[in-house]
Amino acid sequence: MLLRQDQHNKLFLLDPDAIKSGCTGLDEYEIAPMRKILDWARHYLFKPSPRLGRKGPVCPFVKPALEQHRSLFLTSVRTPHLNVDALAEKLYGYRDWFTRLEPTDCVKRNFKTILVMLPDLCDLEKGPEFIESVHSRLKPDWVKMGLMLGQFYPSCDAEGLHNADYRPLQSPTPLLVMRHMQLTDLPFLVKTEQFIRSYCRTFAVQDAQELQRRITEAQIPKLPRNWDECIARVFSQPELLVGEG
Repeated sequence: MLLRQDQHNKLFLLDPDAIKSGCTGLDEYEIAPMRKILDWARHYLFKPSPRLGRKGPVCPFVKPALEQHRSLFLTSVRTPHLNVDALAEKLYGYRDWFTRLEPTDCVKRNFKTILVMLPDLCDLEKGPEFIESVHSRLKPDWVKMGLMLGQFYPSCDAEGLHNADYRPLQSPTPLLVMRHMQLTDLPFLVKTEQFIRSYCRTFAVQDAQELQRRITEAQIPKLPRNWDECIARVFSQPELLVGEG
């Protein structure tokens, strides 16, 4: 299935069945990374890893998104000139589309994901630097809306939450991932108080005690040593929890 954005015909989404069948309208240069990432998801993300540091599959959301809810979509964005503004404009378009894209009900939408493939970065020396600059620039706007934007590429050096020697964001081809924020995403947000406020707004957390209860229920890994001090600052200005933070 090929989807087009009504207000912006240059934006498109493909489901995995279309990629498997070859009915995409894309050339091999763009479709090959999509096949590669879907194979990687099935043979790696679906399964446990001894290096992960916890039980369960590497990513518990990908298999339900692919097989149960059919809510994983892929697209391809060309970046031949490494123009951050041009890529950002398209990503904002996909973000706005994502918020309206089915499924939108409170359960199924948690598995909705858009994989934005970046084929021009595959063998580019400056590719990692470019994708990191785009990610750091746009992430605040995603988090503010209760969304997550993740960067993946072969040499990504981000450490695992449960094993500092594990590199969970290393993928066989560069891409950005859009999805809804989950309770277990807190460790990805703790370095920025603005992000913690956005997290609290997203999950309607009213005070530090409720946040601690949510952390316990979600079995979130150990948080930074200065966590209590950070949370005290976050809740010392409750008016920011209802604003844009």
